[in-house]
Amino acid sequence: MRRRHISKYFTDSIWNDGSENPVPLLYSLQQLTHLDLSHNKIRHLAGYDLLLPSLEVVDLSYNHLHVVKPTNFGDIIQIIELDGCPWRCDCHLRDFVAFQRKALNAKSSRCYEPARIRGINWDDLSLKVSEVFRLGTDIFYY
Repeated sequence: MRRRHISKYFTDSIWNDGSENPVPLLYSLQQLTHLDLSHNKIRHLAGYDLLLPSLEVVDLSYNHLHVVKPTNFGDIIQIIELDGCPWRCDCHLRDFVAFQRKALNAKSSRCYEPARIRGINWDDLSLKVSEVFRLGTDIFYY
């Protein structure tokens, strides 16, 4: 199996051990190259959830994710779709935004939190450590 679309199925997290999820273990899908998990209610990715050796494209758009980490994805990931999630643009998302800018063929998403920068595109945020996120002359520390 090289492609898998799982929509409106997950309620909170992806569980590779299958204990909370009747979906076949994602980890067992070693040849999977494209995974569509869009339009679910996923709030959290554990560090190992999407570490599939052949996974190149994953669609996580329109879930309830607030933050993701570069370590959530395998080494050959090329495209990650992330639109429509309520992103919390703070220091926890900073490393992923930097990773996304350098390594991925991905369009930028928009901040949902904090309210002061809601709707701001990730591309407009500074990633300087001394200015965790900066937009124009406003600096946001977290």
